Amino acid sequence: MKHSRRLFVAGSAATIFAGLSVGRLRAAEFTYKLATDLAPDDPMNVRFGAAIRAIEQDTGGRLQIRLFPSSQLGTITEELNQVRNGALEFYCCGYGNQMPIAPLAGINSLAFAWSDYNKIWPAMDGELGAFLAAEVAKVGTIQHVGRAFNVGFRQITSGNRVIREPGDLKGFKIRVPPAPILSSLFSALGASPTSLSFGELYPALQTGLVDGSDNPLWTLNSMRIHEVQKNITITNHSWDAFIPVANRRAWSRLPDDVKEVVVKRFSEAALGQREDIAKAEANAEKALAGNGVAIHRPAPGMFREALGKTDYYKSWREKIGPQGWAVLEKTAGV
Repeated sequence: MKHSRRLFVAGSAATIFAGLSVGRLRAAEFTYKLATDLAPDDPMNVRFGAAIRAIEQDTGGRLQIRLFPSSQLGTITEELNQVRNGALEFYCCGYGNQMPIAPLAGINSLAFAWSDYNKIWPAMDGELGAFLAAEVAKVGTIQHVGRAFNVGFRQITSGNRVIREPGDLKGFKIRVPPAPILSSLFSALGASPTSLSFGELYPALQTGLVDGSDNPLWTLNSMRIHEVQKNITITNHSWDAFIPVANRRAWSRLPDDVKEVVVKRFSEAALGQREDIAKAEANAEKALAGNGVAIHRPAPGMFREALGKTDYYKSWREKIGPQGWAVLEKTAGV
């Protein structure tokens, strides 16, 4: 019942939030939509709200953007397809979610590739981010716009079963986003990954459709994971980011000066969100433990060592190819 009430409140807020825009300075030349899968009060959407108002102000009202949070326009796959066919102008989604259409778009999520943010942000704002953008551009219908927003390092949640070591994942039904690089990680360790959108996660855990999930601590705290899961295992097994994706035709219709404003304001939103998530992550573990969640810390390197005994890395090295692997080696040190 608690969850139903929260969904109602969130849904009502999302409906209101979707229609918000600053007062029209003049009749808009361009009215675009931006979709996300997160709640209206998520740091990313709060930052996008500010960016949208600034874009309308900076362009003299020529471009107005309506924000549709909480997967209002469909699942991850559906919204990505809408951007591709032009029904949706902007969509902010995970790099890994783009892999079904651009196979190398989410190689930043390769298991245990990253140790800390000192390597991540220079790579994503530089050579690796440019490589991923170029891979998506090859699709021909979409392109990246601005800088990456932080998703964070992913951890494993469970209900009755405690995940203390890799062997505990055998037969474990775990929800993952639609990202092959993540599902193959858990398959390699003997788990049974199920791809679901974020909005489907809570009820899936509540009903037992899946045994557990993988998400960053700040996300787990925000979604009140303690109501449906009692264990979190700190593995830092993968890191991902969100990136605004634009329909190429819609993007090409914008004048160059408007494009510059969008890139500037979206990038500012990303940088602000990174700071927000750093603060949220710092407080999340204490909050989760305070709500009765047991935090488990396996020996460092245990899960990566087990994964290294499978064909996971060999398989992905072949799929990524020498150019992409060289970029990962240079930026992440894999």
